[in-house]
Amino acid sequence: MRGFFRVLLTLLIIIVVAAAALVAWLWIAEYRPADVEVVTATAGVRHDFVQTGKTYHIVTLNTGYGGLDRDRDFFMDGGSEVMPESRDEVEENLAGMLSALYGQQADLVLLQEVDVNSKRSYHIDQADYYTRGLSMGRAFAYNFKVPFVPFPIPPIGKVESGLLTLSNLKVEEAQRVSLPNAHPWPISLANLKRVLLVEYLPVDESDRKLVLINLHLEAYTSGEARQKQLDVLLDIMESERKKGNYVIAGGDFNANFPGAEDWFPITDENVWTPGDLSPDDLPDGFRFVYDPGVPTCRSLDKAYLGNRREHVMYVIDGYIVSDNIKVNGAETIDLNFLYTDHQPVAMDFTLI
Repeated sequence: MRGFFRVLLTLLIIIVVAAAALVAWLWIAEYRPADVEVVTATAGVRHDFVQTGKTYHIVTLNTGYGGLDRDRDFFMDGGSEVMPESRDEVEENLAGMLSALYGQQADLVLLQEVDVNSKRSYHIDQADYYTRGLSMGRAFAYNFKVPFVPFPIPPIGKVESGLLTLSNLKVEEAQRVSLPNAHPWPISLANLKRVLLVEYLPVDESDRKLVLINLHLEAYTSGEARQKQLDVLLDIMESERKKGNYVIAGGDFNANFPGAEDWFPITDENVWTPGDLSPDDLPDGFRFVYDPGVPTCRSLDKAYLGNRREHVMYVIDGYIVSDNIKVNGAETIDLNFLYTDHQPVAMDFTLI
């Protein structure tokens, strides 16, 4: 019996030492960006000055790192899967999303969950893939950079991922702006560090700017954490509007836009439930822009077989726009969740 307990104690010591070593390694290797960092913005084939009175087309899409197509579920949302089955599957999803984006012929594209060197997407540089495929200028900001994510089993492994903004318009400056961290230590060592990717586009024959913000807010922690991130976003937007600038924020808010539950009620409390956005959240001079009639995201508790009644549907992707911008229309592009668990949301706008 003593031998048994000696072996058990030895195994326990090994596990504790291994766990401590892993935490120490992740702490040493932790991605520690500054609160605000300038990121490189490269010009594409076109890089026109923004003009007032001209209509522009913008699209936002959470790409799900090419690994959350209609055949997939996800362990964080009640499913069991960690990563897609093959590199071919990821490449097929990327090609489908690229084709859909190309068909939009957008002036501006805001993408979230874009991997550049991750085990879960077979280390494909997706930022380069979209940039080359659309022949647009780019800026990229990390929001997930961990050498080894140790959970679940099998583990996610290495992740390098972030936000990608593509543009056919001239960009004067791009910044990575850190958002409040929603995860306690040591969980934060192997988790996302949420961020805003902010671009400043000069307006022709004016000293004003179009301030474009790409975002992906918190999903899996308390509503308070997401609200703190939303408050930082709105403070920036309000400050820029007071300077006379035009402001658009777009992306995945991980919260339902007003009225979304009237169209798509939460019928299963066992799946992921987003927060709620309200017009009362917004400072004066801003409004939400979205398409309420088509879902922008599906629940990932199981694979999607085409029947939307078997899933919870959300409207969590869209825009916040300042009042000196005329919105000519907004539309969710219905791809029936073929390539990702989200759908593109397009908007036509004019600076006035």
